[in-house]
Amino acid sequence: MASGTRTGHRPLFPEYKFRKPINRNLYYMEKNKVYGKEGELKATLEDATDLVNFLRDSYGCLFIGSLTQSFAYQFLPGLVSMESVKVLASQKGKPLLVRVQCGHGSRWISTCEVWGETPEPELIERMWEIYEHAGCGFAPSPSSIGAKSMYKVWDITHSRKHTAPSLACEVFLHANSTGSPVWYPGIGHYNTIQYMDMRAAFLKHYIIHPDGTAVRVIDGYVEGLATYFVKCKVTVYNELALGPFPMKSKIGHKAKVVYPTLPGVYDDIYLWKEQVEDCERAGCSVQVSHGFGWKSFTSDNLPWARWAYALRATAPSKHVKEKSKGIGVSGIGHHGMKRERNYLVDESRSGPTDIPVLTEDGEALSYYVHSEVDNHSAYMVHWQKYTEMKCKQAMYHFALPYAIQGRLISIDFDAIMVLEGDDKHQYIRKYSVEDAACPPGSWLWQLLHNVEVIKDRTFSSDEMTRKPGVKKDVEPVY
Repeated sequence: MASGTRTGHRPLFPEYKFRKPINRNLYYMEKNKVYGKEGELKATLEDATDLVNFLRDSYGCLFIGSLTQSFAYQFLPGLVSMESVKVLASQKGKPLLVRVQCGHGSRWISTCEVWGETPEPELIERMWEIYEHAGCGFAPSPSSIGAKSMYKVWDITHSRKHTAPSLACEVFLHANSTGSPVWYPGIGHYNTIQYMDMRAAFLKHYIIHPDGTAVRVIDGYVEGLATYFVKCKVTVYNELALGPFPMKSKIGHKAKVVYPTLPGVYDDIYLWKEQVEDCERAGCSVQVSHGFGWKSFTSDNLPWARWAYALRATAPSKHVKEKSKGIGVSGIGHHGMKRERNYLVDESRSGPTDIPVLTEDGEALSYYVHSEVDNHSAYMVHWQKYTEMKCKQAMYHFALPYAIQGRLISIDFDAIMVLEGDDKHQYIRKYSVEDAACPPGSWLWQLLHNVEVIKDRTFSSDEMTRKPGVKKDVEPVY
């Protein structure tokens, strides 16, 4: 990884780079045929036993388009019946990854869905490029690379051990956190819109985190705490241009996070200390009830945040750059995992509460969704939730002046759309020369034309299209 120095400044990128070899042979599987890196046919498999034997004997890991469709009918029933195989699945029973235990090691079947890849033999060459650039060895998913790289950076920087939240605190954080902001009040057609997004928002805010043992907050007593996450009652006295606090709500049968702006008393609100302060600055009063707090902060995650940004900035190709971004974001998200794991099992290993997997036509298949709880791993849930909150807070502070001016059209995670103004030149133009060298947290702008804002997280324009699961950009030439 390149390193450059400037007088009076830190190196732009960390001095360390991992060199762990990719200690697996990688193969691509289409229907029942297995192909190597050069596209050569390696094997034709008949059933699950053939598949497991091939993975064991070749010291290999497979990439496949999907674990549904033809794979599900030919191989999945046999795999779920094997004691040495774990088929990781979603809550509804969609298979995601397959882990095959072989002695003291594992072989994996990963999917193009997990990596956001195109299913084709050339995939293997692209995966080699990603693994070689990250230097962490083989991992079945982007979040796995992110997690492995964190441990490597902590080891290199001699980071001390940090205390994970108690189970009670972990459950409280999961149950009451609200996620990233999505707010689209300006639905309609616009000839021109100023689109602005924050560069590497999660990495920018994955630097300072709550540290030490989480202590209980009782009856609103928060004296001596560096930060806290608590249940609150917020009173809004005057209409606000932009809501400073999130609230869980229901629109019809669908859960939604809203940001109240109208006067009133809002109970059952869960906020971090920094959000409480934003509410008070906006003229609201906040009554703190109970929750958890921390007495200090740590900056031990700064080296990894710098490594993850360098991974993206020094990527040898556009493809690797895109995947490097996913490694950073999902690595942080790994801390926020819940302890329940879902697996597919056959009837002989299913429990009384396990549910059968159904086809789209409602037909029951021969395997079940079985849940297990991981009580051994330590998850720094408070780090992930705090990072998420800091991103939300940065968005609020940046969007507030536009809301006051009546120019704000939407907020979506790390981006906003506003009516065009002369102020855009204070920021970096997207896809410009300056864009390539801007640090995390920089704001970039781009003009969009013929914009149709349809609903939350869904709009189209001549330059880009956004809707859940679809991202399409046309890069302009300046």
